[in-house]
Amino acid sequence: MASELEVGKVKVSSSDGGYLADINNTNSTGEGLKVTTAASGAQQILQLNNGSGMVAEVLASGKVGIGKSPDTTFEVAASSAHARITGNSGTSPELQLSSAGAVNWKLRSNVSSSDFRITKDSTDYLTISTTGLATFGGGIVTSEKGVLSGSVTVADNAVTTITPKRKGGFIHILA
Repeated sequence: MASELEVGKVKVSSSDGGYLADINNTNSTGEGLKVTTAASGAQQILQLNNGSGMVAEVLASGKVGIGKSPDTTFEVAASSAHARITGNSGTSPELQLSSAGAVNWKLRSNVSSSDFRITKDSTDYLTISTTGLATFGGGIVTSEKGVLSGSVTVADNAVTTITPKRKGGFIHILA
């Protein structure tokens, strides 16, 4: 069994298989591992490495990187970078975009319908069904100041109001 100890710093190394360290607190109110540093910038608080190099790190500035040293608050880099948010059974997974603790927007998948929704508070502003149909809450506004071009399909027995805002163009109704 090869081992090494460096005084002044804790450095443990081994060529044995298995875990090098196992921290186990069996107290139900106990905690695990705490790392504290006086640094506040780009210094590393924690770095995880495999045989090929760094796989994740946490900087003293609070930035977290997986696959690279982070340039933003949270960054993932890989040749095939994917992220997944999985809700437990019966829960809708969501990504919340907020400012100062207030939830402003949510991107979520509805657990009962599998629809994708963009929501603010309890209002759905965009819903895309599993069939690809999109429903907009609050209307559609384009970059041309409210000009909608193309075609609009109105479902059978639906009531639709179209109000022209300027001269020009036309409305063609097909029955």
